Amino acid sequence: MVLTNNQTLLFFTEETQMAIPATTVAQLATEGIVTVDDLAEFDSEGLKTIVDNLRRPPGTIVDPNDAARRIPQPPFSFGGKSLLRMVAAAKCVRYYQIVDRTTSAGNMNWTSTVKNFIEHWKSLEERKKEDPPAVPKISHKVIGQRTVLFAYVIREDALVPAAAPALLANQPFSSTEHESVEGELIARASHNHPIFRDDNTKVYYFIEEATPSTSYSSSIKPFSRKKDGRGAFLAIKNQFAGKDKWLSELKKQEDMMHQGIWKGTNNISLEKFVGYHRHAYISMERCADYIDYQLPNQRTRVTYLLQAIRSNDAPPTNSNGTG
Repeated sequence: MVLTNNQTLLFFTEETQMAIPATTVAQLATEGIVTVDDLAEFDSEGLKTIVDNLRRPPGTIVDPNDAARRIPQPPFSFGGKSLLRMVAAAKCVRYYQIVDRTTSAGNMNWTSTVKNFIEHWKSLEERKKEDPPAVPKISHKVIGQRTVLFAYVIREDALVPAAAPALLANQPFSSTEHESVEGELIARASHNHPIFRDDNTKVYYFIEEATPSTSYSSSIKPFSRKKDGRGAFLAIKNQFAGKDKWLSELKKQEDMMHQGIWKGTNNISLEKFVGYHRHAYISMERCADYIDYQLPNQRTRVTYLLQAIRSNDAPPTNSNGTG
């Protein structure tokens, strides 16, 4: 729900919110800040400039002690705590704009929500400063200009659902789907933003750097002219990690479980053969993440293993002839 005029005033003036005097709030309008959403246009340096202007305002006023005389405009009060909170609130508003959420009295509450948001955001900002690894893991390591992980470029659905899921109580992200600020950004950052093209290009270069002289390089060649990272990623995924890939892998592991026989007559130890069965099941678990498949339960797995062991070797005997 959009903030009302009264809620907007309370956001700026309440001691538990921005804690700015009402006279200073009125003067903020001359600096371009009338609504909470206006904060999105100002970074920390821009807000510091505004504070400097408020502390050294131009013009004059009528001397309250002598109506016939004018004196320089006194400074408008704006404390350090208010500046800190305004910088954080501005980042929070920009975040909501990225994930397409409307600001409200609830999600812009300093004590319950914005303070939580800024802790998440600080972590992302620190990670953004880090140099990416030589061959970066795009989904979790590299952060773009909008402080959004590059994983948003290669997410499954390019379009963002119009209706954002409900927020978790006192948190700036949803309770059921995204479960974190970075998860919300990955899922809901628009591909129509002007900076998306830059992020998409960087993803392409990361993929190109990671795939020289490999079987993947030919898959990304059609996307080299436009430096389309998303297109290159999806091409590799469709060719090497599509449904056919998982069906093929599943058949391979099923064949191992059903047809693999251990007779104790070759160089493979029983322990190693059991390891093959275990590895086959782990691979089948991974396949089941991408295709519809009912994994065998523990009893069935044991049955498969026992049926595969066909050794005719007799157990060793003691000197008295007993086993």
